[in-house]
Amino acid sequence: MAQWEVTVIKKKGQNMLGLDTSTQANSTYLKVVVVKGEGLIAAWNGQNPTREVKVDDRIVKINGQSGGKEILYQLIRDNDELTLTMERGA
Repeated sequence: MAQWEVTVIKKKGQNMLGLDTSTQANSTYLKVVVVKGEGLIAAWNGQNPTREVKVDDRIVKINGQSGGKEILYQLIRDNDELTLTMERGA
């Protein structure tokens, strides 16, 4: 599995990741199911084409913390600066 980090900063008027994710009850990651055309991740992808976030990628840590879906979603809500550790299968 390849891993890389994506760092985004929420700003006034630009505070949505622009991702739809899914997860299972006991999963320790969020699976990307949609990358929207607007949002922080779309901006990241435009500036970082070699490290872009794609459908089926997994968010396995946020700001260095791992855990279940409740923890990961809480970290997204509570922090303005987010470093997402991404994972992609072979």
